[in-house]
Amino acid sequence: MGLPKNYRRDLHLYPGKIGKEKRKEILNEIDDNSTMLPKGVYHEDMDKTVVEFINEELAINIRNKKVPAILLSIQRWTEFTKTWKFGDQHKNIKIPFISIVRKPDAQVGTSHAGLFNIPGHPVFNYRKELTWNGARIGGKMYQIPQPTPVDLTYEVRFFSTKMRDLNKLNQRVLQEFQSAQRYIKVNGHPMPLILDSIADESVINDLDKRRFYVQTYTMKLLGYILDEEQFKVKPLLNATTMVTELLEEKAKSVTKVVTVEIEERLIATKFTFLQNSPNSFNVNVNNSATYKNVNLTNVASYSMKVDGASVTLPFTITVGQNLYISIVRTDVAQQAVFELTGTI
Repeated sequence: MGLPKNYRRDLHLYPGKIGKEKRKEILNEIDDNSTMLPKGVYHEDMDKTVVEFINEELAINIRNKKVPAILLSIQRWTEFTKTWKFGDQHKNIKIPFISIVRKPDAQVGTSHAGLFNIPGHPVFNYRKELTWNGARIGGKMYQIPQPTPVDLTYEVRFFSTKMRDLNKLNQRVLQEFQSAQRYIKVNGHPMPLILDSIADESVINDLDKRRFYVQTYTMKLLGYILDEEQFKVKPLLNATTMVTELLEEKAKSVTKVVTVEIEERLIATKFTFLQNSPNSFNVNVNNSATYKNVNLTNVASYSMKVDGASVTLPFTITVGQNLYISIVRTDVAQQAVFELTGTI
């Protein structure tokens, strides 16, 4: 018994990602099997991906043989017809076959909807990597330039002696481009490939000669160039972790001082006063900073001094200066936290 006419074998039970989640998915695909930086994109990478797309996605079999497709330059056409591996014993080309020629006049890209790049060749933060050497927290900021858009035009020609072979490829092309464009991934970067036009270049003037059809598909790739030589790796300011013990006969607890870099130019210095620990602390700072805010936990009041001089928020302190902090706890039996935040 046959299946119903409208029977479907593939049911998509889970909707695809859209919006912000889709953008994250694309970024993850770009980073897949790469280093902390994305792979660069050049003209040869786009040429290679277009050829792979035509060879794999537009592949057709005629008389149990896959129709070969090859990227050619205008200058190499005559030479290639006598040397390629799909020729017969007389070095003549076997029909059918597909030729791919990229026009050499690469145009200013239109993938940015007619907008231009920011002048000055700036680089933008791409990813931050934190490091730890056992004593200091450090990091690296990976930066990339804004990609340079470029439009590349490809002329795909199908040579065949039979109309039914031509119809077979034409049907495959129309199905692949039924949404006006088809995305291909160049080194993981998605780029739209558009079918511009379909033309016929068949020459059937002399009825005594062998007839063959030539169908031309003009495709435009809205791509971009991402030059790896313009990638930059910028070291981040190291954050410091210091632990100071204050020992007294009656106080077995310690006072911790932790300095942590939150963002590239932001810093937070946290003083944790444990139970039974002293309510004042002196420290020679290792990072210059301008402190603007304070976060208090179990602190009723406080005072600060830099090199013996009283200060209030905001204040600036430089490397080597002495910072003194004294607090009065709200609950004398509980731990207190005094945290300064600012910029470096």
